[in-house]
Amino acid sequence: MEITDLNELELDIQEAFLEIGDTENIAFLKFEGGEENIYKESKKKRYGQPIVVTGRVKINPVSEEISDIGRTGEVNALFTFTTKDLRDSDLLDETLKITVDDRIAFREDVYSILNIVPTSMLGDRFLIYKFECKKV
Repeated sequence: MEITDLNELELDIQEAFLEIGDTENIAFLKFEGGEENIYKESKKKRYGQPIVVTGRVKINPVSEEISDIGRTGEVNALFTFTTKDLRDSDLLDETLKITVDDRIAFREDVYSILNIVPTSMLGDRFLIYKFECKKV
């Protein structure tokens, strides 16, 4: 598949998300560091300015919607984003710039990222990213 075809498919998926509705503005909070002790742990962590992205939110997802790979705790929320939304927000280029050290803010709550699950691979890229999270 050609790059232009993949780009058009990404745009189509983004438009489908918006047409279906049920999307929200969700903010990523990038981890910037903290005061680490000798064990590389920090009680006070600093996060950058919120980066707002449009995505789908599922609070208290059922177990069938959650992956078993890499999960370290109970999942309270499932956030889904298109590759195009992440790329347009400068959170994705050749690699995803979000890690499990970052946080997601939604409405009045903050969530830690337990697992990042890229899905729907076509050609050499994923079209959708799911973030399995736990309320902090």
